[in-house]
Amino acid sequence: EIAIRAGVTPGLIRHYFSGKDELVLAAYAKHVEDVAALAEQAVDAAGNEPTARLAAFVTGSLTPPMVDQTKLSLWAGFVETVRTNAAMAEVHRDGYLHYRRLAETLIGAALAEHGRKTSRTECRRFGIMLNAVIDGLWLEGSLSPTEFGDGSLAKIGLEAASAIIGIKLENKAAD
Repeated sequence: EIAIRAGVTPGLIRHYFSGKDELVLAAYAKHVEDVAALAEQAVDAAGNEPTARLAAFVTGSLTPPMVDQTKLSLWAGFVETVRTNAAMAEVHRDGYLHYRRLAETLIGAALAEHGRKTSRTECRRFGIMLNAVIDGLWLEGSLSPTEFGDGSLAKIGLEAASAIIGIKLENKAAD
């Protein structure tokens, strides 16, 4: 069935994957990689100003194509396997740490831009808090896309991020 949907022969799939578990692991790794790439693209498009880059990270994490019912369905389909499969858990952990470390780096740079010195421990705490807020808003926005089609989800995320780190974040491109 996978080969048919992919438009390839079953032999090609067997050539690259020894079984279903390996195929699922590769699919999850690709999903995690794609999500990280979307966040990084948003940051890169924001230029060099640290506060603008952090705002773009938050906004990019809380707007389409990141906020998407299909991405939510894919994520939900993998959750149980992540909980019970060590290899899937490792892919998840690596993806989470990559995303959170990006947030921490952006937070540290934005704070420095505003003359605030901060420790790695504080940036880590802020990164964890910001990630939790983004995760919750992403989940809600992906479940209820018509509720937040006006861009309010990203604005709420920016307000929450501003409260967490004590710096006003704005998405000038969306305003």
